[in-house]
Amino acid sequence: MSQTAITNALEAGDLFGALSAATAHVQKAPTDTGARYLLAEILCVAGQLERADNQLSVVLNQDPGSMVPVSLLRQLIRAETARQDWYREGRPPEFLTDITAAARLHLEAGVKARAGDGQGAAATLAEAETLRRATTGQHKGAAFADFRDLDDTCGGLLEMLSADGKYFWVGADEVLGLDFAPPKRLSDLIWRPVRLTLRDGTAGSLYMPMIYAGAGTDGLTDQHRLGRLTDWVDRHGAILGRGQRCFLLGDDAVGAADLTSLRFDETQADVEAA
Repeated sequence: MSQTAITNALEAGDLFGALSAATAHVQKAPTDTGARYLLAEILCVAGQLERADNQLSVVLNQDPGSMVPVSLLRQLIRAETARQDWYREGRPPEFLTDITAAARLHLEAGVKARAGDGQGAAATLAEAETLRRATTGQHKGAAFADFRDLDDTCGGLLEMLSADGKYFWVGADEVLGLDFAPPKRLSDLIWRPVRLTLRDGTAGSLYMPMIYAGAGTDGLTDQHRLGRLTDWVDRHGAILGRGQRCFLLGDDAVGAADLTSLRFDETQADVEAA
């Protein structure tokens, strides 16, 4: 199978066709490190993180000069694994600032959901929503009156991955700016590079997971995994997403892939802190 076959399969939304083609290519040309790296990226999109990491280990052994891109992708796999551990096992995320009361309620809701108390989890998420502060700002020159994730398990929290393998929650009301880089590689479609600026002036480069994880993986299609489809699950009144992450900007639902640069309005507290 050629590179063209892999590209055509991805463009057609045939993720597992692309995976089969990439696997066949690497089997025929085992020293083609570029092809093996692409195979690792496809495995990441397919959710097969351990297999992806194994392929990257081979790439690094074959080409020590690839350490920078390989190490970054392996760290993102590590961070995504930590994210999955939160949803599956309750391993809590890290925080860039102090944990807010709303974030604590989201943690509590996660514990209840994993214990099988879906109704209690939904009620706790609803309580967290009452503590969420509306954030106003601008995107693509248009003002919005509020900003939140459409998935209630996230709500006013932003999920972020770091280049050193960590999984973070950041309150949207703590953010002054989000600058998304255009996707350059396949892995950018699931972990999109973003420059985050906090209200306290802290800034850094992180990665936003573009595919929801809270509703589980059962029934996910190639279109979900590639971020070309979003659908919603109602769990006792709490709405969970499957597929591409979406945000509410004012009254408009916007896919995370369509975000460019967001600027959030300063509050009186920001002015006083300055």
